[in-house]
Amino acid sequence: MNYEQDYYGWIIHSIKLLQQGQLQQLDVQHLMEELEAMGASERRELESRIVILIMHLLKWQYQEQNRCASWKGTIIEQRRQIQRLIRMSPSLKRFVTTMMSENYPEAVERAAVEISLAEDIFPVNCPYLWEEIIDNQYYPN
Repeated sequence: MNYEQDYYGWIIHSIKLLQQGQLQQLDVQHLMEELEAMGASERRELESRIVILIMHLLKWQYQEQNRCASWKGTIIEQRRQIQRLIRMSPSLKRFVTTMMSENYPEAVERAAVEISLAEDIFPVNCPYLWEEIIDNQYYPN
């Protein structure tokens, strides 16, 4: 079964080879690439959800008069999905503080655009701790 000609067929074939213990027949190079891509995808999803969560916490904090059920719903859903990702892949948790600090500028930029405020009104560094943003009861004032 050829990876380039039939990706899904290649996956099914690889699974059968693994189940049968026929490791020498595996397309190891493509298998490694796919596993690396799967890991990167999980990290990207976590990173994206952290950005969206921080963006909505900033909006919640800096536009008190415009708070709405939609913002709260997004906060709740992002927390739920982040918790699910970490429950399914606990080793991802070691990246969260770095992801928060590295992606905070994007969250600020997106929040500023959505609520029509200047970026410089927001703190330079992320004002939230990991424990706060993941806490279902936490909403910044």
